[in-house]
Amino acid sequence: MTKAVTAEAYQRAMRFLVLREHSGLELSRKLTQIGFSKEIIETVLQRLISEGYQSDKRYAEAYLKSRSDRGYGPLAIARDLKERGVDQTIIESIVVIDELHWQEQAGRVRSKKFGGNLPSTLPEKAKQYRFLQYRGFTEQQIAITMKKLAKA
Repeated sequence: MTKAVTAEAYQRAMRFLVLREHSGLELSRKLTQIGFSKEIIETVLQRLISEGYQSDKRYAEAYLKSRSDRGYGPLAIARDLKERGVDQTIIESIVVIDELHWQEQAGRVRSKKFGGNLPSTLPEKAKQYRFLQYRGFTEQQIAITMKKLAKA
C-alpha cells in the first residue's frame, strides 16, 4: 500500500463528498469501481470518518430530508438507507415512524396526486392506498389520512 495510491483514493473520496453526502458503503463502492484495494479504501474511510468528512448519520439526515421533501414516507426512506449501508441504529434514530409529521406528509402526497376529494369507489380508494404504500407510508398513517379526508 503506497502513500501515493492512498492519497489518490483520499482525493477521489473527497471529490465525491464535496458534491454531496455519501454513506460509507457508497464511497466504498465508488472507490472499488475505480480500482482501489479494500485495504486502501478502509484506510481512507477511517481517515474521513476521524476527520469528520464522512458521517453515516449526517448522510442519513440529508437523505431523509431530500426524500421526505419529494413525498416519500418513513418505510421507503428506511429501506433505502439500509440498502445504502447505513447502520440500523442510525436509521431508527433518524426515521421516527410514529411522528405526526408523517401523517401530514401522507395527506399532502395524496392530495398532490389525487386532489382534495374523497375517493368515491372502492377501486379508487384502493388505488390511493396502494400509491401511499408504494411511497413508503405505514398502514396506520394511510388509514388516519383517509379517515381525516372522510371527515372533511
